[in-house]
Amino acid sequence: MFIKLILFLFLFIYTIANTENNNDFYAKINQIKNYFFEYGSLDIPAYLIENNHKKNLLVIGRAMDTKMGEIVILKRLSDNGSGQIILPLKDGGFHLKWIVPDAYKKAITYVKQSKIPQAITLIRPHIYPLIQYLDINNEVFDIQHPILFFLKILIENEQWEEAFFILSKISYKKVNPIYQNFLFKVSEQFITLRQPTLAIQLFEKVFTQNANLQLQDKMMDFLYLLMLNGYPKKSSYLYDKIIKIHDFHFIIECRLWQAYCHLKMKQPELTRMSIDKLGKIPSNKKEFSLYLFILSQLDTLEEHFEDAITKLSRAIIYAPKDSRWVPELMYTTGYVYQELGNIEASNSIHKKVTLFFPKSFWAIKSHQIISEKIP
Repeated sequence: MFIKLILFLFLFIYTIANTENNNDFYAKINQIKNYFFEYGSLDIPAYLIENNHKKNLLVIGRAMDTKMGEIVILKRLSDNGSGQIILPLKDGGFHLKWIVPDAYKKAITYVKQSKIPQAITLIRPHIYPLIQYLDINNEVFDIQHPILFFLKILIENEQWEEAFFILSKISYKKVNPIYQNFLFKVSEQFITLRQPTLAIQLFEKVFTQNANLQLQDKMMDFLYLLMLNGYPKKSSYLYDKIIKIHDFHFIIECRLWQAYCHLKMKQPELTRMSIDKLGKIPSNKKEFSLYLFILSQLDTLEEHFEDAITKLSRAIIYAPKDSRWVPELMYTTGYVYQELGNIEASNSIHKKVTLFFPKSFWAIKSHQIISEKIP
């Protein structure tokens, strides 16, 4: 009864803490939304280039029916009046280009002087009016650089909430692929901030049935990080989703990680069933190393450490150097050596983890183990 009471109190406190974190986050998001009301009515100066003749124009509204290639613009007809026209951009001959304000140039100077907060404050009013035009083709309306610059300095200043808000407004089928790099960086940060729902919300914005190899690899990295940070159930669900991508290059690896997710959820019997269903992986496949690693984890769970270290040693030999599982594989090898009483081998492996993968999740854990052993 006492234990149940302690558990109840722990869960109660944990829920309150998470609720406060979520409330704080959404309060910041509401503040960011106000930027659209505060700055969104500003005119965006642009050039219209027609037959090599430059004319001054002001953009005033969202793209109208971008599939038809139309955009609403405001043209100055006289000093006292103005009129609205619609240009069919798809027919060629027209090109809109954003005029870089002095504030943008000054913000760049601030960044060079390491005055990032000042740069953010200065450039923000000029960025929010641009965000609503990101679904216009880059070649037609060149506004990518200032928004990318703003996102970069937000991330450098760890203003994750505002970066999230901007990234959530983007149609990733129409913009520069570099936005994907920012999206994954921010979504991975939200995983570590214990905001998996928001991380997944961003992740799903880049999901497409025609993802290229580079994007597929980034997706796999994201799902691995999600699993490592304590969300194997969410990872397993998303593995099922991305495996349906056309010409998917990571089918075997994806199925193996799903089996590992079951192990993380303390369902070893489902892990074995998944492995048996997949069948033995040939040693000439790059996933053979991961296959051995997961089998070794089953051995470790049953405290069959000799069998585990045999599989782990082979897994290291066969592991491609750039495989996402290598740091964990090496860390686990060090752990099993310690369980076998071979402290020297364990220390050697953990030192290699910190040396070869210094920025990894596993390097931190290896460093902690090495530190604990120092008298």
